Amino acid sequence: MKHLLAATAIVALALTGQPAPAAVPEDASTLRAVCAAEGKFSETTKLICQNYIGGAVDALKLETPPPFCEPYGIADEQFRVAFLFYVQTHPDEARQSAALLIKRALAAAYPCRKGGAK
Repeated sequence: MKHLLAATAIVALALTGQPAPAAVPEDASTLRAVCAAEGKFSETTKLICQNYIGGAVDALKLETPPPFCEPYGIADEQFRVAFLFYVQTHPDEARQSAALLIKRALAAAYPCRKGGAK
């Protein structure tokens, strides 16, 4: 998945001619910096955040049982907000894997009832 994200970021940057932000966040702290930088960076940076979190969400949906239950009609932006809230309230975990903290954030924000169903 990191290779796909890196390739996507490289293509996007080549098309925009803008300098590269953290193309593939190695930890939650780096992803938080990218995702929390509203208005400070280009559309490319915003896409890196959305695509990274979106890819993690898609992968998590394949787990059995799922670690979180997605509410009907939820907007992708709400996943970003849940991630940012989790990292802010758990600063001691910020150096861990971004994907792991996305999983923890969504499990905390959108827990499943017993049996994995909402």
